[in-house]
Amino acid sequence: MTRESFEELAAAVLAGEATAEQRAHFQDLIAQDPNLAAEWRAAEKHWKGLDLVPEPSMTPAERSALRRRVLSGSRRRLRYLAGAAAAAVAIAVWLSHTDATPPGLTAITAGSRIQAVYNTRPIIQENADVRTALFSMLAEDESVNVRLSVVDVLASLASDPEIAPQLIATLSEQSSVHVQLLLLDSVPVEQLHAHAHFLETVRNASETSALVRERIDQLLPSS
Repeated sequence: MTRESFEELAAAVLAGEATAEQRAHFQDLIAQDPNLAAEWRAAEKHWKGLDLVPEPSMTPAERSALRRRVLSGSRRRLRYLAGAAAAAVAIAVWLSHTDATPPGLTAITAGSRIQAVYNTRPIIQENADVRTALFSMLAEDESVNVRLSVVDVLASLASDPEIAPQLIATLSEQSSVHVQLLLLDSVPVEQLHAHAHFLETVRNASETSALVRERIDQLLPSS
């Protein structure tokens, strides 16, 4: 069996789509290779993390569709399966947190949301659903620390000409000076200069703090 065939089989087992015969064959394969077994344990652990998200926030069909969507971009590389699962958890955590918490359930903590955000790193570049979820968290999460963690993760894509303007545009949505300063420091200067009109809008807003105005003045090209 080729590596690609093995990864396709692993993805099918993880998603619950493998037949009984395929599952038995898969168990034989990982029993013979400790490295593959270790990869599989890590992927399975993260994948099962989605079941920890409060059930009332998502129907079984929605949960299945979410798993299938985040897995679809990762079938060819087993090392990305754990990242895909973590991305599913992050999206589900966000969806669950934005809904009203049902009676008897504890709201998902900021610490759990931060951990979910950092778990998306292995797949953030190639999974648009994850990026959309993170930008939603950046715009709406009430925790400054969660938003700071989102900026920290998205900063790895700040040189992308499509991602950079999205990051810059979120400056005006932020009430936290710390988040605004981290956004300014995370985007490459050339991208800031290319979208200087966003910075000028923020600088001229009456609610913008003196610290942020000063930082923007330092970053904008001299006239």
